Amino acid sequence: MRICLTAVCLDFVQGVGADSQGVMSKRTARMMEEGSSSRHNISGGSQRSSPESTRSLRSEDLSVVNENGRAYPNDTFFMPCDSQEQTRLSILHRVFLNALGGQLTTAPLPSTIERILDVGSGSGDWAVAIALEYPGAEVVAVDLAVWDVEAAEEDAKQRLDEQGMHDVELPEVTWEIADLDMWGPVEHVEVTVEEGIEDEHVAKSVTGLNTQEGGKGRANSVQSNRSSRRESWRRSYNPPSRRGSVNLGWNFSEPFDFIHIRGMKGAFAYWTGVYRECYANLVPGGWLEVVDFQYHIAQPDSVMREVFINFHAVASKSGYPVTTTHLQREFFEAAGFEEYEMIAIDIPLGAWPGDDENHTLGKMHLVSLVESIEATALRSMTKHAGFTKEEVQERCGDVVQELLTGVHDQLETSFRFVRARKPLNDDK
Repeated sequence: MRICLTAVCLDFVQGVGADSQGVMSKRTARMMEEGSSSRHNISGGSQRSSPESTRSLRSEDLSVVNENGRAYPNDTFFMPCDSQEQTRLSILHRVFLNALGGQLTTAPLPSTIERILDVGSGSGDWAVAIALEYPGAEVVAVDLAVWDVEAAEEDAKQRLDEQGMHDVELPEVTWEIADLDMWGPVEHVEVTVEEGIEDEHVAKSVTGLNTQEGGKGRANSVQSNRSSRRESWRRSYNPPSRRGSVNLGWNFSEPFDFIHIRGMKGAFAYWTGVYRECYANLVPGGWLEVVDFQYHIAQPDSVMREVFINFHAVASKSGYPVTTTHLQREFFEAAGFEEYEMIAIDIPLGAWPGDDENHTLGKMHLVSLVESIEATALRSMTKHAGFTKEEVQERCGDVVQELLTGVHDQLETSFRFVRARKPLNDDK
C-alpha cells in the first residue's frame, strides 16, 4: 500500500495553529500544503542570500547521491537531505521544543556565553533559535549536507514580526559543511530480532555494555505537565571495535562553551570518539548536551514492530547502529565528563490525548513519524537487505495505515535529554 504522505500530514495540520510555544509555523504548514511543487532543489542550492548567515561552502560546491527518488549527502548516511526531509526536521524541532516547555536546552547556560557549536544542525531551526536567545554568542552550525538554512532564518524573522519585534535583527550563524565522522562504521555487529528495538538488549549486543540492575527515579516535569524522569545506569564499559583513526581531531580554531548534538543516532558509530572530541573542544566548565528519542512499540504483532526490528538489524549490519545506547553515563564519563544527568520525557504519538496541549503535540509528533518511516528505512533496506524500492514503500505504507487507524493509540516516545560538563579544573 502506498500512502500519500503529504496528504496525510495536511490532514493533521488543518486546525492546528501556532500557540505560545510555536507548535507549527506558518512556513512549515505552507510547505506541507504546497507539497513537492514548492520544494527547493537542495542539490542545486538555494539562490537566496542572507545577511545573517555565512557558509564555509555554497551548495553548488557539493554534490548529492540520488537513490530511489531521494537525495543523500554521501554513500553511507541512511537519512536523506532533500527538502522533504527538511520539512520533517522543522516539524520535529517543534516537538523537541515543546517537550521542554519551550526551552531550547536543559544545560544551565549563562547569558554571557560566547561560543556554541551545533553538531548535525540539519534544517538549522535550533541554531537560529539559540542565536536569538543568546545574541552575544557566536553560533557555529555544522552538518554533512547542504540545507536551505535561509528558510529557518526567514521562519525566525516571521515569528519576531508576529510578536511585534520588527526591529530585532537576527544574529549571525556560521554554517559549516563538514563530515565530523572520522571513525567510520563499527565492525562485527550482530543484533537478533528482539534486540532491534529493546533498549537493554541493544546495549549488550551493539556496544558490549553489560547491563546490571540500576536505579531509576521520578522527577518533576520540565516546565510541562507531561511526565519526565531522570534515569541512570551502572554498566561495565567496553567500546566497540571501529575503523579509521581516532587521533585526527575536529580542529576547530577555538573551543566552545556549549556543544549541542540532537537526533544523531545512526550518524556516528564510535560515540566514545565523538565525546572525546567534544571534550577536547570545550572550555573548562563547558557543557555538552546530547538529545535523542526511543520508540516503545507495544503491539507485538504489528507491521510497525516488524519494520522497526528489520530496520534496526540492517542498520547494525551496516556498521551504524541506530540506537540510544550512546546516551548512557559510561560513554560520557569515559571521555572525562562530570555532572551527567538524563531527563526523559514521554511524548504522545497521535491525537489520542484528551488535553489540548498533548493532543496538538501528539499530532505534530505523528506527522513527523509518518514522514520519517519511509525516509528512515528506504536506503538501508534497499542497499543492505536486498529489498526493492516498491517493497519498502509498500511495507512502510502499511505502517502508516496502522498509525492512522489507531492500532498504536496510547503509544508514547521517550525523548531523552542528556547533559554533562567538562570539569572546571581541566584546561586541556
